[in-house]
Amino acid sequence: MDGEFGDSDFEAAAEFTDFQPARFTANLGLSTGNEQLLRDAAAAVEQEFRDSSRWKRLTCTRVSVFAERDRGTIHVIHIGKKVEFDWTWEGAKAFCPTSLDEGNRLVDHVFDELDLEDDNVWSGEIVEVDEQNGCLFVVLDNPEAMPVVGPFFVRPFEFLSVLNSIYNDSAFDAVRQRLPERLAATEGELHPRVFRPANVGLPHLIDWWHHSWSVLWGPPGTGKTWTTGQQIARVLPDPRERILIVSTTNKATDAVALSLGDGAKEFCPTELECERLVRIGKGASYQTFVSRELDAMLAGTESEMLSQIDGLAQQLPLFDSWEEKALARKQIGELRSNGRDLSSRIFVDPEQRVVVATAFKATSFLRSEIIRKMIENGEAPFTT
Repeated sequence: MDGEFGDSDFEAAAEFTDFQPARFTANLGLSTGNEQLLRDAAAAVEQEFRDSSRWKRLTCTRVSVFAERDRGTIHVIHIGKKVEFDWTWEGAKAFCPTSLDEGNRLVDHVFDELDLEDDNVWSGEIVEVDEQNGCLFVVLDNPEAMPVVGPFFVRPFEFLSVLNSIYNDSAFDAVRQRLPERLAATEGELHPRVFRPANVGLPHLIDWWHHSWSVLWGPPGTGKTWTTGQQIARVLPDPRERILIVSTTNKATDAVALSLGDGAKEFCPTELECERLVRIGKGASYQTFVSRELDAMLAGTESEMLSQIDGLAQQLPLFDSWEEKALARKQIGELRSNGRDLSSRIFVDPEQRVVVATAFKATSFLRSEIIRKMIENGEAPFTT
């Protein structure tokens, strides 16, 4: 997507008082779309969301702990059998409601009416799945409330929840006015050139970069991830660019972030050293980035917050007074809240040249009023 700084008025959220969120005018030059395409898409998204949004009940047979230095503690929930996993489980909630723990008798109609925010024995975000061994890797919401053997739920498909809101909720009425032309473009035969092309990037992809969208295709192992990292690193000399990179799983997202980091060492080392290339999200493998000397890409992200939260949680049993414990828990809550705010800040901070995230993480920001207003005004926080 091509872009230039927009001219329309934009009121930044109160928490961003020290900078104006990055915003660029979307200039795709698309023709008017058919409203029927929007109606069909809305119905399809709503149906898929309904079909797939039911929580999945699983049984934990064993709990183990995986601790990665400087990142914090991750609990591994062993299911004990192979199940049909879905990549959208990354970023989903695993939890055991109190009503399920009391006798393990939770009938369907109660199950359907449960609220995710009800009292839970334990809960956390799934940051990785191991399909072959039947394991879920979970970052706990409350480090003191650890998983236990027994039944629990996974509430997946939040990715579809966001899409369903965009296509069917009244809050996105203005956003939907911009969807028909984009839906029409997905039918093919359109390959518009960017508004202000720059001769940057890999030599054999310069013309490719002159178009609003392109496809890089190849079988596994042919270098798509490496090429993506090299291409992004080589286009950053163009100061107009602010780029969002998304992938499906945390492993795939780490892979493309590491590829970008390796390319940045050669072609834009200052951007890397100044921490302007950022991998956000809880699922980043801290040790992998450290071993590649790319830990600057995780500076100020949730990974750093998780380490601090874990340190405080480990100190709790050592405190003698309830006052000290209460203060530590207050600090944990503040760190968790700040971690969420940091991601929102990084996503729109113009100083950050590249943001790398899972598709789930990136899509979740569409719920932000800041982002929604940008789209309504024909703007976006990224050029590409």
